[in-house]
Amino acid sequence: MTTRHRFSLLLALALSASAFTAPRDPAPAARAAYDRATPLLAAAN
Repeated sequence: MTTRHRFSLLLALALSASAFTAPRDPAPAARAAYDRATPLLAAAN
């Protein structure tokens, strides 16, 4: 498994976790998780 795949998997887990923990609207939490993961994805590429 490459680093890129690993970060993609972590991003998917972060998005799904934020969607489950957000009470009403998962979009802000999902956007926040994506914003946190974007530099990691850029570093992995």
